[in-house]
Amino acid sequence: MRPGFLWMLAIVLPAAQPALAQEQKGFNRLSLRVTAKRGATSVIVDRGNRDLLKVGDRVLFHPRKGGSLEGTVTVTAARSAVVELRNKNEIPAPGTRGEVFVPKARKPKEAKKPKGEEGKETKKKIPFRNKDKDYKRGKPLLTGFSPQRPKDRGLRISGRHYFIGEFSKLGGDSHSNSFFRIGTDVEYENPFAKGGALRIQAELDRRTEYNDKNGFDLLAQRLSYRLGGTRFDPERIEIGRFLQHGLPELGVLDGISYDSRLRDGDRFGASVGWMPEPDDDFESGRDFQLAAYYKWVADEDERVSLSLGVHKSFHNGKTDRDLIITTFQYLPVDAWEFHGTTWVDYYESKDNEKGKGFELTQAILSLNRSWEDGSGMALNYSHIRFPQLLRNEFPPQAVGDLADQRYDRLALRSWSEYEDGTRLLMELAAWDDENDSGASAELSWDIPELVFDKARTELTVFGSVAKFSTVGGGRIVHSRQYENIHWDLLYEAANHHQNGFQSGTDDILQHRFRISRSAYYDSGWSITTFAEGRVWDENLSWSLALQLQKSF
Repeated sequence: MRPGFLWMLAIVLPAAQPALAQEQKGFNRLSLRVTAKRGATSVIVDRGNRDLLKVGDRVLFHPRKGGSLEGTVTVTAARSAVVELRNKNEIPAPGTRGEVFVPKARKPKEAKKPKGEEGKETKKKIPFRNKDKDYKRGKPLLTGFSPQRPKDRGLRISGRHYFIGEFSKLGGDSHSNSFFRIGTDVEYENPFAKGGALRIQAELDRRTEYNDKNGFDLLAQRLSYRLGGTRFDPERIEIGRFLQHGLPELGVLDGISYDSRLRDGDRFGASVGWMPEPDDDFESGRDFQLAAYYKWVADEDERVSLSLGVHKSFHNGKTDRDLIITTFQYLPVDAWEFHGTTWVDYYESKDNEKGKGFELTQAILSLNRSWEDGSGMALNYSHIRFPQLLRNEFPPQAVGDLADQRYDRLALRSWSEYEDGTRLLMELAAWDDENDSGASAELSWDIPELVFDKARTELTVFGSVAKFSTVGGGRIVHSRQYENIHWDLLYEAANHHQNGFQSGTDDILQHRFRISRSAYYDSGWSITTFAEGRVWDENLSWSLALQLQKSF
């Protein structure tokens, strides 16, 4: 065992590493990011056929708040793919990091021969002779050639341009909301012949809301330049506005970060700068951050990893937050997996609503297992408390409520897949906060080709019970896939019963309907449109949306 490995992991995971190393020799781990949401249960990622992805590949997403979300590739194009989430109730936001496991034995498709050439044979075979002076029989053909370093490569540009627009009409009055977003997210590799990369992500927003929040916003969400972080250079420096690489839970920073990779695969880093406020304007300059982290990995495949990060911030020059972040990931072969993230705040005596000491403000823990027959099970736990901050990061809380407000949720999910492609999904959950507690249940049948070929129909019943309300209802989702076009039709009806309220109506029936169409092209274009409506207490609200995206 390597020096510095925590003794508790030596007890819990004594036999994991040999099996992991043996299994993962057959896979490549490809990093990816979410580029857009698609419908209610899927997202689009920036990997596709050119990266050897295939339908059925398993994807893990790692949201900034911690934990992991699992999905499956359902549609592939040249530069993108659609991933369906296992947990239908939680969809990762655009920009979320993830990874997909691609077998090393998977090879690119061979180019098709021109018509008329299939049956032709070469009349005369000319034997290959290597004329390199230093070449000897049995050596690799590229003996004597050095790998090309990043600074010696040409300029490479990749990314996406997008447009998103939506118009909503609120029921019961004449109010309406509308917005559009037009933006770009581009990365220039080796722009200055130094081997670095320039990342630019910016968008122009226009919104019109009934609460008078109207106008244009020009947002620079990412604008940074980085050097290093390759197999030739273990040190990585990034400057500008960026999501911190080593420990994304530390958030977006206007400043500089340094990361380094050790010979055994461990990584560490530090950062300094200002934190933009997480709102529509992304204003910066009020909150100054100092942070550092260390990440331990079991081997090069990083099937077992443990990270520890520390964060200290100042709001307008005053000491604000002292935070400790830990993340742990255990991905064994054919066994139970575990993902965990915890946030612990430290308060001084001046934090009168919390009191001096440590507090667990956030924990996201996930234990799951998938079997070869397509079935699986997951147990998820989340705990949230509002920290006491000077920074404008969370909704304002009333004086005296901050110490008591909390939220805990425990959910058990299971899924089974049968030979005909039918899938059964079930979720049981219980939650508790400072004012109320409750439980919910959901059961879904996902049936292939129930109505049409190349289509799936999902039938769901759900319900929840709490102190003040009881909800019960059902949902039908019909999806049909053509070569590059996907249709979704949704209808949902739910009855909301109010408990203990002296009102004229104790039961309110809600209807929701949605139709969406998505098209993906090998040229990199994708087009999604949808229309959605809700009828709530006889009031109709509806919305229309269009999303265009060009990946390159």
